[in-house]
Amino acid sequence: MPPKEILRLTYLRALLYRQELLGDCFVDFLQSDSSKTHSSFAPHTTAQRHNTTLDMEQQPKMQTLSALQTFHDLEKQVSHCKLCSLANMTHEKARFCGVLPNKHLSKTAQSPAKFPKIAFVVESLRLQHLGNSLQCLEQSKSNTMLQNIISKVMCLELESVFIFPLFKCAAMQDNAKLSLRIQKEGLSLERAICKDYLTFQLQFVDYVVFFGKRLCQDFFQADIHETKGKILQSRTATNHIVQAVCVRDIAEMIANPALKRETLLNCNLLKECLLSQGRD
Repeated sequence: MPPKEILRLTYLRALLYRQELLGDCFVDFLQSDSSKTHSSFAPHTTAQRHNTTLDMEQQPKMQTLSALQTFHDLEKQVSHCKLCSLANMTHEKARFCGVLPNKHLSKTAQSPAKFPKIAFVVESLRLQHLGNSLQCLEQSKSNTMLQNIISKVMCLELESVFIFPLFKCAAMQDNAKLSLRIQKEGLSLERAICKDYLTFQLQFVDYVVFFGKRLCQDFFQADIHETKGKILQSRTATNHIVQAVCVRDIAEMIANPALKRETLLNCNLLKECLLSQGRD
């Protein structure tokens, strides 16, 4: 069978599986993408910063998960997800939705209500074990740099933020093949499926830092160079507005430390938004 036909059959099989699983809430995202008008840059008229309005894709992706009202419900659904080829590369329930803020802060810490609802979104996170706390993360250069950006650049408590991976199949310490495939391959179908879960998560935050050119393209249909020095505004299907910046992938910054300066610029812009919001 020709490779194109094999790819088509794989896509149709995943499509039918998703339709059976989601029922009336099913939406074919790839078909929606093909008819979507690309977003364009529009200057923000009220702010003095280099703000840019970029609407997140205006398609009804959130309808798919509208019945899931909590992260617990999302984790439960993701734990049974077998919608793409990545699921075959992990243990049956080796899924990871992300790190959640610690609800049991010390008495000397700031009130949870005063913490900004902010998420840091990466392609994938290397784990040493499953869970939803910082202790799950593998002790690696990339995870250390991510935590340094949160605590030292954004000046936020590590326990106060969300850290979301796009891909929910857990990249465990002993599964280098999965991490390598995510890093090297386009995975358009897999990205479309996991983006649905991530979009659901983003309705609970007000600010986002997206790491990497692929996520920038996924959510804003823009090259990461175009977003340099700009605050992006995205509007979800539930009409929730999120302030965001796109920065370089952590692996790129490790390989080329000069890129950290660009990341620092964009993170400082978002930090200024956080501070101005706190003064209001």
